Formats: sequence, structure tokens, C-alpha cells
Amino acid sequence: MPSGAGAVPSRGSRVYLPALIRWLFEARDRTAVDYEQERAQNLVLQNARLQFELSRIRGEMLSAQDVYNVGARLGQAIRRVIGQLHLQAPTMVELTTAQLDLRLKDIEDQVLTQLHSLDQNMATWKATADQTASRPPESAVVPLPVSEDSL
Repeated sequence: MPSGAGAVPSRGSRVYLPALIRWLFEARDRTAVDYEQERAQNLVLQNARLQFELSRIRGEMLSAQDVYNVGARLGQAIRRVIGQLHLQAPTMVELTTAQLDLRLKDIEDQVLTQLHSLDQNMATWKATADQTASRPPESAVVPLPVSEDSL
């Protein structure tokens, strides 16, 4: 703690609690708390959290693992394409433009096939997520006990 006028009385690493409390309440730079503004900000944060929870329950959010898997597949497809181009490059040096165009079209078709399979995987994942979001989870449906007193 700093020493001097206006500092909290302390000795070494010890701070005297009564002096600390008195110092906190006598601090000149304290501003009044606007409780209405704090409540409004709390409501905004609660609404944002509830919106996030609802989106997660509806299946509108992707899990980190799903994003990781899709990114890994996409990265693998890109690396495969670049690898094929690097392997084909030495053989393409002395080709005519028509032959070069034909070879690059073949590589492009292979790339498009891989990307279409990735797109189909994403569509399958989305359909699965939509089906699970449309029905309530089993833990959400709890039968209520009915007693003779409640009738």
C-alpha cells in the first residue's frame, strides 16, 4: 500500500481493517451508483444469455467439435488439391495449352467432387440437428405426480 496522506494505514503486508473501511467510505472519487442503469444492464445481459441458451437448445449453434471436424475436412481437401497441383506441375511444363487445360479440368473435377461430399456431410449434419431441435429432450419431459389431495 502506498504511504503518505490519504493512504491506508498498514505495517508491512498487514492492513488495518477499520482504517481500510473508513478509507473506502471516505474516498473522494466515489461516484453514486445508478441502480436503474445497473438493473437495465443486468436485464440486457440476462436476455442475451437466454437467447444464447434458446439457440443452443434449438440446435442453431454448432458445437466446437463440429466446427473443428468441418474445418479439418476442408483443410484436408485444400491440402489434397495443392498436393495434386504440386505433383502435376513438373509434368505440365512442356504441355500445350489445350492439354494443360484438360489436365487442370480433371483436377478441378476431383476438387469439386471432394467439396460436394463435404457439402453433403454438412447438409446431413444440419438435418440431424434440425430433427433433434424439433423434439424436446427427454429430460425436459417430467411426469408430475398426481395425488388425491390435488384433485
